[in-house]
Amino acid sequence: MMADSPFCWPQSAQPAAVTRRVLMLSYFFPPSESVGAHRPAELYGRLPEFGWEPVAIVPEREGSPPGVIQTPDGSWMRRIEEAPAGSPLLQMRKGAGRLGSLVRVGKRLLRLFPPWHDEYAGWSYRVVGCAIEEGRRRKVDLVWATCNPFSLAPAALRVARALGVPCVIDLRDALPEYLHFPSGANHWFYRAMRGVDAVTAVAPCCATPELLVVRAGRPVSLILSGAWQAERIPAQPCPHFRLIHAGSLYGGRRNPEALLRALAMLAAEIPTFSADARVRFVGRDAPLMEGIPGYAEAAEMVEIFGQIPYRRVVEMTAESSVLLIINGDGYEVDDPLPGKFYDYLPFDAPILAFGGAGGILADALDWSGCGQWTGSVDAIVDFLHDCYTAWKTAGRVRAPRAPAALAYFSARRTAAETAEVLNATVEKREPACHPGPPWA
Repeated sequence: MMADSPFCWPQSAQPAAVTRRVLMLSYFFPPSESVGAHRPAELYGRLPEFGWEPVAIVPEREGSPPGVIQTPDGSWMRRIEEAPAGSPLLQMRKGAGRLGSLVRVGKRLLRLFPPWHDEYAGWSYRVVGCAIEEGRRRKVDLVWATCNPFSLAPAALRVARALGVPCVIDLRDALPEYLHFPSGANHWFYRAMRGVDAVTAVAPCCATPELLVVRAGRPVSLILSGAWQAERIPAQPCPHFRLIHAGSLYGGRRNPEALLRALAMLAAEIPTFSADARVRFVGRDAPLMEGIPGYAEAAEMVEIFGQIPYRRVVEMTAESSVLLIINGDGYEVDDPLPGKFYDYLPFDAPILAFGGAGGILADALDWSGCGQWTGSVDAIVDFLHDCYTAWKTAGRVRAPRAPAALAYFSARRTAAETAEVLNATVEKREPACHPGPPWA
């Protein structure tokens, strides 16, 4: 986000005694391992410092934190998560086979009907009754919901109107393709977004031209997320020059081909590189690597892991010399400031980002001192060459994060800015905003 952006980030609220209560609706919440669970969980824990007591309603999950209200989850996504291996439901999710093709063709039509507005509608719309009941019992001052799921927007608005309180929608994800004005401003999602009292967004890309049209001049407040791991994780020495990417490749739309080309070029240039370098791909679809162009030339340097426990991922990240962010094409993978950025902040190693557009990610990496976005294979080669030289000298690679950046990219700052938006909404005023991000 540059200084002339139409979006401003709110000034942080000051610590205050709890005087107001917010009803929070979030499909993703601990113990869910989804990156989408971090933002609502951090707000739930930190908003009381800024005067707001949260009342959270989430889907039933074993191991949920005490105090949250759990409701039955009848969503299509939950059925997929619980489906046995080889189930047709899994083929539908992956878009595999003839059944998957049929589902892709019919999905746009199905999304016109409430039960299929999105894969989570079976929970979003069924939670309304419970939310109204709890809202009345707890005497809440505001309803807040975070999207994805996008079906939570109309659900939250219904709850807020029944309670007679304001409604704030937080866009934690960019709008998917099917929400780019599929049937005009009267589409179910845009009707809701026109009616809510305030909208916050995790990145500028969330505030699409279509959304700004239905907001009719009312601001979309940019509130970047914050690192959910507060403690610093020191770099560990390692006998190999390791790179790591832990996360989904989205069927190859997060395309590591440029990295593979760069590895092959370095192996041809430096005699010891292929023996020293190892790049780890961790995730459910990591085996897709074997079909990526350029894999054969770099195969001896690639290690493929499936889904592994998060604790092990942290250990592997700590002993890595380069931490990878791969963006791509499509709303799910062209994130200007993806969750992986916050995952990596507590570590010492430099971050190498490529793919998609640089944008706010390039600015944040440069300002924080923790890495670089690269737009070409040659730029990746240069970055890795420098890191490899540092590893050969010291056995590890460090990129110290700027203290100001660690303070800004913190969950506490996210909660403070969210509290400012909530206060402004209840008080019927505009949130106090800065003219641009700290690096502008």
